[in-house]
Amino acid sequence: MAEIQTNREGRRVLYVGCGNCRATIPLVCTGQFMPHIPLPIAASQAGVSCGFCGLLAPVFTCGYCWTSQALYVPGTNAAPTPGFGASRYVAPAVDAPGNAIQAELSDRFANVMEEFAGGVANSLGESFGGSGFFESTWFSG
Repeated sequence: MAEIQTNREGRRVLYVGCGNCRATIPLVCTGQFMPHIPLPIAASQAGVSCGFCGLLAPVFTCGYCWTSQALYVPGTNAAPTPGFGASRYVAPAVDAPGNAIQAELSDRFANVMEEFAGGVANSLGESFGGSGFFESTWFSG
């Protein structure tokens, strides 16, 4: 079962930034097959996981613009891979205190996407038609 870390500032939350509209949303799971109460999602080496459902697919759908996109969590082995008909957008995720401010989260999202563009996107892009395959509004900073 995934365990959420806590510190003096309160509960740690995995935030995701939409690659299309830049909305910042705390990542929660309400159930894959069996609905359950909303639970926070934690990052692990294998990807993102819910304490009830287990390991989840690295896909995020924004609750504001409804764009389905790949979820990129730094430090995990689950790199977003494009598929036929899949969205080219990538949503960065960062682990931050529950009381983090928007400016701090925006800076973290931009840093995560710089890391993504420098490594993962280039290596995957070569396999899928060029390094410009992935899109995100966070690339522009």
